[in-house]
Amino acid sequence: MRQIWIYDIEVYPNLFCVTFWDNQANEKKIFEISDRYQHIVELEEFLLTNTNKYLVGYNSINYDDKILKRFLHWCKINTENDEFGLRDYLFEYSKSIINGTCTDSNYTKQPWNSIDLLLIHRFHKLGIGLKQVGVTLKCPKIQDLPYAYDKMLTEDEIDNVIAYNANDVFITYKL
Repeated sequence: MRQIWIYDIEVYPNLFCVTFWDNQANEKKIFEISDRYQHIVELEEFLLTNTNKYLVGYNSINYDDKILKRFLHWCKINTENDEFGLRDYLFEYSKSIINGTCTDSNYTKQPWNSIDLLLIHRFHKLGIGLKQVGVTLKCPKIQDLPYAYDKMLTEDEIDNVIAYNANDVFITYKL
């Protein structure tokens, strides 16, 4: 059975989180890797089960899919669930994507199908970001990333980033 999950990822030095939302089943899954939760095994199982899965994102081919493939690569080469090593690994990779210094290697084949709404709508040609899309769609809440991407977050700030992440998933759904 084909599943369609709308998703978005946030990566900080002490937080990795990804929100998936299946709007047909109204099911939301939030995976967090931080000092308080280590959903490593759960995320790996989610990504590897049901290979007829479609992940829908915004700029997902250039960022989110790459991060998830790196996550799976890390899971394959590490036998210990060392959340600190994983967070460092993903943060450094995320930073290289953001700074434009990423030298991409396809470490692992992605076991899902990707739909990138940025590319489908050709918004990359016009430089239209997700927040601009949200304004056009009259979404009730538009917000920029609440903290610099390299900030060590407090627990309250982690909650704010997760709420921000879920809001980005909602805007992607509206699109």
